[in-house]
Amino acid sequence: MWLQTMPADQAERLRDEALRHPAAAEGVSYPDWYFKRWHFLPEGYLSERSATLYDRVIRPVYWAGSEGRVARLIARWLERTGARRVLELAPGPGRLLARLSERLPGVEFRAVELSPYFVAGTRARRGNAAVVHGDARRLEQVAGVFDAVIEAHY
Repeated sequence: MWLQTMPADQAERLRDEALRHPAAAEGVSYPDWYFKRWHFLPEGYLSERSATLYDRVIRPVYWAGSEGRVARLIARWLERTGARRVLELAPGPGRLLARLSERLPGVEFRAVELSPYFVAGTRARRGNAAVVHGDARRLEQVAGVFDAVIEAHY
C-alpha cells in the first residue's frame, strides 16, 4: 500500500473537495501522480485527515532526529550566501519554513505547495505567511525574484 493508485471516483471527489478548500487557488491542477495513496495515507495528500496524519505520524518517521539538523544546515547555508528572499518548494506542513523564519528574521520566505490542506497548515504555523497554492513545477505562479530556492522533502 506504500504507493497505490486511487480509484477514479475517489480521486475525483478529493480533487473537487481540494478545489473548494478555502486555501485553494483558482486554476490549480493536480498531476496524475498526486492521486496516489502515499505512505499509507488513505487520501494521499488531498484531505485534512491525510495532512494531519502526515504531520503527526509520517513526518516524524522520516525526519526523526534530523529535522533540526537539516534546518540548522540550511540556515547556515542561507547565512553564508547572504540570501534575503528565499522560496521553499513543497513545504508540506511548514515546519522547516517556521524554523528558518525564526532563525533568520531578516529573510523574506515564500513557498509554493500543492496541497491546500498543507497551505492552510503552513499559513497557520507561520502567521499567514506568503504560501501560494500551486504546483512547484510551475514557478511562474510565485511572483518575485529569489536569491535562493530550497526544498527538503519534495
